[in-house]
Amino acid sequence: MDVLRIFAVFSMMLLHVCASNWDKTDISTFEWQIFNIGDSFARFCVRVFIMLSGAMFLDNSREFSMKKMLKKNVLRLGCAFVFWSALYTVVTMLISKNFTLEYVIETFICGRYHLWFVPAIIGLYLVTPFLRKITADKKLTEYFLILWIIFGSVFPFLKLLPYVHDSAAGLADDFQMHFVTGYTGYFILGYYLCNAEISPKIRKIIYILGVIGFAATAVGTWVLSVSKGRPAKSLYNNFMPNVLLQSVAVITFFRYEVSKIKWSEKQLKVITKISALSFGMYLFHDSINILFKQIGFGTLSYNPIFSVPCNTLIVFFVSLAVTYGLSKIPFINKYII
Repeated sequence: MDVLRIFAVFSMMLLHVCASNWDKTDISTFEWQIFNIGDSFARFCVRVFIMLSGAMFLDNSREFSMKKMLKKNVLRLGCAFVFWSALYTVVTMLISKNFTLEYVIETFICGRYHLWFVPAIIGLYLVTPFLRKITADKKLTEYFLILWIIFGSVFPFLKLLPYVHDSAAGLADDFQMHFVTGYTGYFILGYYLCNAEISPKIRKIIYILGVIGFAATAVGTWVLSVSKGRPAKSLYNNFMPNVLLQSVAVITFFRYEVSKIKWSEKQLKVITKISALSFGMYLFHDSINILFKQIGFGTLSYNPIFSVPCNTLIVFFVSLAVTYGLSKIPFINKYII
């Protein structure tokens, strides 16, 4: 889980590096294709964060206390959101020179684009006591996941198809299946994939489908963008079947294949430490992207084959260094990162 968490936070940074110029670059260019491929590859990142949280919080073999969850997890996330949203609000306000009260309030409440994850995970923590009742029963868990796949992933995909999109949207609304849609499905799926035994044959199928999901995202996004004459991100949606397949493949691969790696004690110590800092890195990393934009340094500054991985590595290691420094400060290490 620690190795996967590190891989996910790195992939999230890769996604945001690619996305910085994805919608500003001509879709017929080589640069845009590189951004599209990188963005398509990293689509699983935040889904994996949610799935890892579900694997821990929904495991009924682990002791669970609502009081501890509210006092420790929810309070920490709430404090972190307030701090980082306020910080990013001040920064963007100074950059845009927009000091209106409306802008400040809206920017602070909505948060920087990547901070959406914080209230989303808070919401999942708040309903965890109910969801643990579901995951206590394997059949009920599987039933929930089937409904979630149908109404939370298949129906959103059908809404993209010509001729049937209006009918699919209307039918989905008629069912009113809000209970089995949204990130709750990923939360429960994370628990299921980390606890259910998956045979080698099924694992191979999952890996193949994951590759197909990635290819469908990249190629499909290119085709849709060409047809519309502008970047189209419909297949980037977190609940599209292609993204779901990719996310399932990644977490399964790490559970069964990466877990076979024998790490030294020194390596384990480093992995555990970086994993513990990953949330702070997530919160801080966009500061580097903002700085890059202000000094005119980005993925179009040089060949994107090199700029995408190099800029991502810079963002990763600077975020790691800063977060490590912040972790040494009392209170901040407990409530801000």
